[in-house]
Amino acid sequence: MASVSVRRNDERTTPLHGRAAPRVATLLGAACMLLASMASGEDMPATAPTTTPEQIALPGSPFGVVASPDGRFAFASLSGATQGIAVVERGSAGTQLLHIIPTAGDAFGLALSGDGGLLLAAVQPEGVAFVDARKAEAGAADAVLGYVSLGGAAGTIEVRFSSDERLVFASEEGGAAVAVIDVVRAFTTGFDVSSVSGTIPVDQFPVGMAVSPDGRYLYVTNEEASPGSPGYDATACTLGTETGPEGTLVVVDVRRALFDPSTSVVSRAYAGCSPVRVALSFGGEVAWVSQRAADTLGAFSTDRLLRDPEHALISATPVGTAPVGVQPFAGGRLIAVANSNRFATSPGTVSIVDATLALFDRPAVVETIDVDVFPREWALSPSGDELYLTEFGSRILDVFDVRGLVRGIRPGAATP
Repeated sequence: MASVSVRRNDERTTPLHGRAAPRVATLLGAACMLLASMASGEDMPATAPTTTPEQIALPGSPFGVVASPDGRFAFASLSGATQGIAVVERGSAGTQLLHIIPTAGDAFGLALSGDGGLLLAAVQPEGVAFVDARKAEAGAADAVLGYVSLGGAAGTIEVRFSSDERLVFASEEGGAAVAVIDVVRAFTTGFDVSSVSGTIPVDQFPVGMAVSPDGRYLYVTNEEASPGSPGYDATACTLGTETGPEGTLVVVDVRRALFDPSTSVVSRAYAGCSPVRVALSFGGEVAWVSQRAADTLGAFSTDRLLRDPEHALISATPVGTAPVGVQPFAGGRLIAVANSNRFATSPGTVSIVDATLALFDRPAVVETIDVDVFPREWALSPSGDELYLTEFGSRILDVFDVRGLVRGIRPGAATP
């Protein structure tokens, strides 16, 4: 479990395979596609930004967060002092904690179906919890419908639906695999383990996942490459007094995963030191990866990941200390990065990154916001008006007003 493994990253090298190769075509192509996908975004007025979020105190340490389709509710997973799912409600008077839905262990990653009816939670040691989101909103005692067990050693950490919601993907941080669960079979068998149709072999310590907008591919970050992989270097990254290999970004063919998960990996790329989360640009052209041990945000061409993975890297933008959560917003023009500072007890920060500057490998942090201890994961409300951030160490859920946040940020005006 990532929250237990503590390694201080003081001095590090950041080898990024393919970085020395010519990247002009990759960079320009991805930048042009991203600019086209952002072209319809609404311009924001250039006045003083509002960077202070609304804060909701929680009884446990929040990890994942998702928002309901109507924007009225948000769910945050809890571990530690309280294990479960916090249900908060947005209203005219602000955001308030309504209910805690208990789970049979620490809750981590969350995913919500498109209609807002089914909530998934990665729960350790149980596996994946299936939760009736409507009942959870009402605080019903029977909101948890059941658990699909993946084994206590799996270390289930994140969950994602396939785009058609026939499958659930669960990253097993302790098992170097992603479990594939058949949703219909889970319900018809009473959440029996037989609903697990197989596992996808990835690399060491898989955590972050993202599904492409067209539903064809699943992207998985792995903190370390597997020994014996082509190009493997056990001393590539310096992590405090330790050394270790680079991590990877793995691409999975979702259709193949439906029938034969064991053969569904179609590409692997080295992705820097400790890549832990991945988020896609709104059009899916760029995979943004937090490289925790390098204090950078990596940008990878999703096209190159399939055709030429060794040269898929576009850029690596310096951000804050130990970045984890990544969330594009404001039409994809900006990216919020949660700098966890997780190997220290001091507070973390948030970096707001200009996507275009980052793709051109220029200084791209246009705003730095001080937050509390261990900011971890993001969610963007369906309307795009709110950004939710979990602060794991402070037991706080932050709610940022997007219009207030971007007010005063001028494209192309990065801080030194």
